[in-house]
Amino acid sequence: MALIYLKVNPSNTDELISDAYSLYNDLFNPGDKPASSIKIFREGGKPEIEGFQGYISVSHSNNIYACIIDDSPVGIDVEIHRDLDFTKISKRFFPQIISNSLDFYKHWCRAEAIAKSRNIPLIYTLNMNLEKEAKVIDVFENMTICYESCSIPILYYKP
Repeated sequence: MALIYLKVNPSNTDELISDAYSLYNDLFNPGDKPASSIKIFREGGKPEIEGFQGYISVSHSNNIYACIIDDSPVGIDVEIHRDLDFTKISKRFFPQIISNSLDFYKHWCRAEAIAKSRNIPLIYTLNMNLEKEAKVIDVFENMTICYESCSIPILYYKP
C-alpha cells in the first residue's frame, strides 16, 4: 500500500518526510523504528530514508506539501491553480493545445509524477499521452494532485 501525505506549511521537507514515514509505519509496518530516529538523505536529489527499501517522492506548491511513500517506485506532483496562458504553454511543451486550466494542470501534474516515478526528464513526459498513466486526485478546489504508483494509496491531509 502507498501513503499520500499532504501538509500545510511544514517547517521543511525533512519534517514532511519524517511525519509521512512515521504514519506509513504506523499503518503498514507497526514496530519499525520511530520517525525521530530516521536519517533522511538525498541521492541525486531524491529523498531516501536510511534502511528503508521503499520509495519516496515529494512536491510542493505555495504552502501545500505532498509526499508519497510506497514499496514500489512512486511520483507525486501538487499544483495550486494560477492564472497562466495555458494555450501558449501547451503549444510549447505539450503534444496538443490545452486551453482550460483543469486539463492543463492534470496534464502537467501527470507528467511531473511520471517523470519522478520513472526517473526521466520532465520534457519527455510532457510529450507523452498521459491519460491512463498517472492518477488524478480531485478533492480540493483550485488544486491538482497527481501520483504514479502501483499501489492504491491512502490519502492523509494535515492542515
